[in-house]
Amino acid sequence: RVGGSFRISRSDIAAIRRAAGTGRDIVIFLNVLTMIDHPTGVRIVRRLAVEFSDRRVILQTKGAGHLAETSRHFIAAATDGLYNVLASTAGLAELLLNAAVVFSDPSTVVMESISLGMPTFCIDVIEGHRKCLYRRWPGLCVTSPDEAAVAAGEVISGTKPYPFNSFSELTNMTSRTVFDEIREGFCLPPLTAAGAQSRPVEASARAD
Repeated sequence: RVGGSFRISRSDIAAIRRAAGTGRDIVIFLNVLTMIDHPTGVRIVRRLAVEFSDRRVILQTKGAGHLAETSRHFIAAATDGLYNVLASTAGLAELLLNAAVVFSDPSTVVMESISLGMPTFCIDVIEGHRKCLYRRWPGLCVTSPDEAAVAAGEVISGTKPYPFNSFSELTNMTSRTVFDEIREGFCLPPLTAAGAQSRPVEASARAD
């Protein structure tokens, strides 16, 4: 009952959707930025930590990425002298349960977090990255420490509601889970929260 590389279960999805927006942490999922030890990535982390010094800024690197020398240097630079910046190896579900706002370098985590009801922004600072899917949606990407601080501040203060409906073409914004989407593709009925099968998918709604 675990699907996707981010290893999240049906019960995790339900818990995150119930808790979405109620946490206090600023969670930053990183992969490429740490692997290449990107200086603007470091500055964004530190700016968020200083701007929101009453909140934890959690850094999570994908897989064993935190063990790479460049990643260790990135994390050391990002956390130096800042008590509220913490490196974590916890999974996506655990971190989202306590998140107020999420940042990620270009990754499927951006759309995954949005679909789970989490205000999320893509850190788009990699030189030479000529094409990034997320640039198609205004306001979804941040390109500097200032932009990241403003984006987080608007979410946390509530001065600018996060535009979830704007991303309906990017990711699934319905209450259905990825598991039931896959089941329908195989002409199987969705499961209820308790795991029992609901009514069969009508033949007319089945995939060819």
